[in-house]
Amino acid sequence: MVWQRIAVPATDQLTCDELMNEVWHPVPDWEGLYEVSDQGRVKSLARTVPRRNKGDLVLKERILRHATNKRGYRQVSLCRDCKGTSIFIHKLVASAFLGEAQGREVNHISADKTDNSLSNLEYLTHAENIKHACDLGIWARAAAKCSRDSKGRFI
Repeated sequence: MVWQRIAVPATDQLTCDELMNEVWHPVPDWEGLYEVSDQGRVKSLARTVPRRNKGDLVLKERILRHATNKRGYRQVSLCRDCKGTSIFIHKLVASAFLGEAQGREVNHISADKTDNSLSNLEYLTHAENIKHACDLGIWARAAAKCSRDSKGRFI
């Protein structure tokens, strides 16, 4: 097997100022276990986890590694009670800093799916999210969905 070193994209590198001013909030429904930052990083908090027949496992605080799915969205795996689930980082940041979605979708303002910083995220309705994608020209393959009626509404 041949190993390759992969360069980390510039969007993953935070400046010293960004690290010093990074704000952390608890992940909703995962309080005491995980926190998410305004820069889009997720960390597991230090804690002790009881294990059957093996004694307690002491976990140190650490920044979680993310995976990128086929569509380009970053996600992390969160675990509770020996059950794990993958969650999109942009949804974690939005729920922790912007509140509940209330039927809205998280939009990447710059259309860069890898930039999960708070300054690049907002809540939009589905129609507004489609309009944003059409306005930026990132829905070229689905141009029919960007059609508008005589009043400017999406069809």
